[in-house]
Amino acid sequence: MKAERFRQAPPKTGRPTVTISRWKHFLTVFLSLIAVAAAALLPPALSRVRDQFSLPGVHLESAVPVTLEPDAALSLKEKLALICRMRQESSRMITSARELSKDEAAAVWESAKPELELMIKCGAFPAEYDFSLSAATQLTLVVYTDTEDLSQSVSIWNLSLAAPEGASDHYLSLSLDAETGRILEYSFTLPYDSSISIDSDEDAPYLLPLWENTAKGFGEYLGIDCQLNAASSSSPLEFSSKDKKIRYTLYGDGVTDMRIILF
Repeated sequence: MKAERFRQAPPKTGRPTVTISRWKHFLTVFLSLIAVAAAALLPPALSRVRDQFSLPGVHLESAVPVTLEPDAALSLKEKLALICRMRQESSRMITSARELSKDEAAAVWESAKPELELMIKCGAFPAEYDFSLSAATQLTLVVYTDTEDLSQSVSIWNLSLAAPEGASDHYLSLSLDAETGRILEYSFTLPYDSSISIDSDEDAPYLLPLWENTAKGFGEYLGIDCQLNAASSSSPLEFSSKDKKIRYTLYGDGVTDMRIILF
């Protein structure tokens, strides 16, 4: 009886038995979580502390205000002189061009009509030109830039016009300052009039005053005082401003056709 009493299992108390190995597992997981949190949070904190010690404090200094002003635009006379200089020294000239739409050409043509009216009043364009017969056909924007002074630049609208087919043989070509709209060069033809017969040799007394008046009218339109450089009845004639920086040639008979080109 005594031997059997000693072999009986101990009485149950109702509480689970926790072994040492399970405690070790819990402790390992807990320490791992702490390590992960420290790895995520510690570097930013250390970086902020390091920055506080390494970066200097904020200092305020007074400065003199700087005002930026745009480059002064060239005057019309300076633009004319630039074109003349560029054409005489082509190696100094950068030229870029692009063609624009017919709608843009039509808009430029509308803006050019008042300029032509002013030229008529100055005597630089024939009063009998019928503007209603001309329609814009092509517009090109050309930019001339001096390679030795890139601030010296001028943009030009080159506008070509023609009459509707069968209406007339009117033709007109204009070069306008893209900034001001002022006409700098032009070329035109009018319908041939059989009553006008001009020979540059025989009718020199008639042609020379006509050309001189046209040149003076064009100079008046541009605001420059132009004079004939060489007294000759043959075309072309060369005109220039008093300071010789603005020069142009006049071609044609001055009645049915004429070209004034800067050079």
